[in-house]
Amino acid sequence: MTEIDLYAIDATIATYRKSHDHPSAFACCSAHPAADAAEKLVAENRRLRAQVEQLDRMLSETIDDRDRIHDMADKLAYAVAPEEVIGEHSSMNCPWENALDLITPMAEVDKLRAQLDATARLAGRLETKLRNLGAPATADAVETHVVADDSDDPEHTDNCPGCEPASVVRSDAV
Repeated sequence: MTEIDLYAIDATIATYRKSHDHPSAFACCSAHPAADAAEKLVAENRRLRAQVEQLDRMLSETIDDRDRIHDMADKLAYAVAPEEVIGEHSSMNCPWENALDLITPMAEVDKLRAQLDATARLAGRLETKLRNLGAPATADAVETHVVADDSDDPEHTDNCPGCEPASVVRSDAV
């Protein structure tokens, strides 16, 4: 985009006004535009200059906002992990994404821990209800073996504690 020097246009208009003192309100030739033409150019020039200044201010504010946001994102990323872990900004690396990747699994771990805590609380309530009903809160673990009669297992003995011989199933019962 070509840059227009609006101040130079103002100066040219002022010079033209001084050198062309023409009383006609209408253009009499191409060298003498209408009397109000210069005023219209000056007004348009001022409007454009004000618009350019406003856009420059807005652009500057936008750049400042972007810089603040980048600084805050850097602080957050480097609070998650040191630079040695998540790296620096480059065309091949984004520490913000790396930090997000590091904390996302942690969010899943926190979710699972919360579920585990809820399950433990529920188990505690169930044990309390069982005790109130007179049943033991937790059943003692008893090792039970079910083996066929005359097992060939060398570690099995007929007097194995907790060993129950397999019941015979009749073929006509099935």
